[in-house]
Amino acid sequence: MLMMIQGIKRGRNIELSEALDIPDGEMVMVTVQHCKGNLWEAIAQWRSTIDWNEWDDENPWEDVRDRSPGREFSCLMGCRLKIGLSPVSEDGRSQ
Repeated sequence: MLMMIQGIKRGRNIELSEALDIPDGEMVMVTVQHCKGNLWEAIAQWRSTIDWNEWDDENPWEDVRDRSPGREFSCLMGCRLKIGLSPVSEDGRSQ
């Protein structure tokens, strides 16, 4: 699985901007790119290093989306809502 996640270096640790769906204690491979300023410029620079003609992953986003229904929470006014995303069909459209 390949992911690109922004993080902030703090001493010998890198604090990630989002949670990873990897169990604690699992080994991961980390490639670090120093981003001075704009994140999108850093992503464009990283993309320019890949030979897209040799890219062999048909659907790199296949297992990226969290398909769980979400969580329930209580509003301050006592209402109950379910937070989540609507189902998405194979072609990527909301159902």
